[in-house]
Amino acid sequence: MKRVTCPHCGMEFNPSEHTGAEAEKLLLFTAFWDEYPKKIQKPAAQRAWAKINPSEQLAAAITESVDLWKKNPAWKDITYIPYPATFLNNRMFDDVPPCPLKAAESNSIWDKVKDL
Repeated sequence: MKRVTCPHCGMEFNPSEHTGAEAEKLLLFTAFWDEYPKKIQKPAAQRAWAKINPSEQLAAAITESVDLWKKNPAWKDITYIPYPATFLNNRMFDDVPPCPLKAAESNSIWDKVKDL
C-alpha cells in the first residue's frame, strides 16, 4: 500500500500501520486527491479536508462532484480549475456545475454576435 500524508501534521505514513478513524480519513482524502485534476498545494487541501471532516458518504459525494466538474468545459484548461483547497473551502462540491450543452450553446451564439 502506498504512503499517504497526515492532514494534521503533514507526516507521511503507511495507512496499514495505523488503525481506526485516522487511517480511514487519510484514505478518503487520498481518494479525493487522486481524482482531483489539479495537483497543487496538497497541505492546504489536507487542512481544508480535515476542517470539513467528511463522513464516508460525504467523501463519496465530494469525489462524485469532482467527476461532474471535470466534465465542465472550463475545466478542460487547467488554468480555470480551482486549487483543491479552494474547491473544498468554498464547498464547490455542493454547487451544480454549469451544463456543458448550455456552455456550447452560448459559445455558438457569441460566435454569431461577435462578427456583427
